[in-house]
Amino acid sequence: MLLVGAALVAYTYLIALGSNLGDRDAYLDAAVAAIRPLALSKVIESPRYETQPLGKADLAFINMAIVAAS
Repeated sequence: MLLVGAALVAYTYLIALGSNLGDRDAYLDAAVAAIRPLALSKVIESPRYETQPLGKADLAFINMAIVAAS
């Protein structure tokens, strides 16, 4: 937080996450769990989407985004 005048200002972060190896959902869960204690507000999660990478169809990604404030 930043003190500006008499007001405290929190920063909002939009973070893109993705995984294409191993237990992809578990890696995303771990990333969100690591970020959650650092946030000043509730961490908002997007739905998760499976996407195909360019060139290698056998390494599908699971992608998501989160919004957090600190």
